[in-house]
Amino acid sequence: MCQSRPAAKRGGGKLPQPLRRRKNKFTMVKEWEKSFRFRIRRGESAKRRPASTWRQSSLKKSVYNVLIDDEPAADNILKTEVENLELLPSNIDLAGAEVELVYKKSREKVLKNALEPLKDKYDYIMIDCPPSLGLLTINALAAADAVIIPIQSEYYALEGLSQLMNSITLVKQHLNPALDVDGVVLTMYDSRSLISKQIAEEIKKFFTKRLFEIVVPRNIRLVEAASYGKPIMMHDPKCTGARAYKALTQEYLNRENKKKA
Repeated sequence: MCQSRPAAKRGGGKLPQPLRRRKNKFTMVKEWEKSFRFRIRRGESAKRRPASTWRQSSLKKSVYNVLIDDEPAADNILKTEVENLELLPSNIDLAGAEVELVYKKSREKVLKNALEPLKDKYDYIMIDCPPSLGLLTINALAAADAVIIPIQSEYYALEGLSQLMNSITLVKQHLNPALDVDGVVLTMYDSRSLISKQIAEEIKKFFTKRLFEIVVPRNIRLVEAASYGKPIMMHDPKCTGARAYKALTQEYLNRENKKKA
């Protein structure tokens, strides 16, 4: 036999004790959220506010215009705060380029043809690829002379590495015979994690000499730099992440000098 609890009285009767606790707890959380939002709005200065989508959408020109509208890449390049560093930016429009490129002639080589006039102007042109193997990544592989593969020290990143290597092999066979893998760099490495150490050992077995000696550790400053729209060398040049990337750059340049020698 089931017993039913007496119902609360209508017209101002007290709620059962468990419900009163939940209600008070919920009210306290809501009040805390309001207070927190108020403090953020009042206390956060404009200089420290993270970069947001409105800044990206304010771009009039981007790599999308180069890929889809056939505009010259030189007309869309922006100066930066860093000396000798220029940027061909992107915004949310690039999300639609994957579909629109399908209908273009020689769609795999659109980026390569756009960057060809700029090769003699720069010492290095770095192409940042999306974490997928779609048409944008194929365009980048077709335009590049070499590939640097950053890989997170996580299991699924290791699983996707084999697919990436297959794509690079196909691009070499059909689009860019000169393409080569310059190296692999371990990122977001946690020396306290056993899985990070295991993945590092597996990658060493597969790539041998191609794996960079410098390992980029997990570092909150790297995340903060991206949110503020600044390179890590301007955000916090003394943090462990910045020192790792500086050492990685020097290791890469040393490899390049040995190739030329």
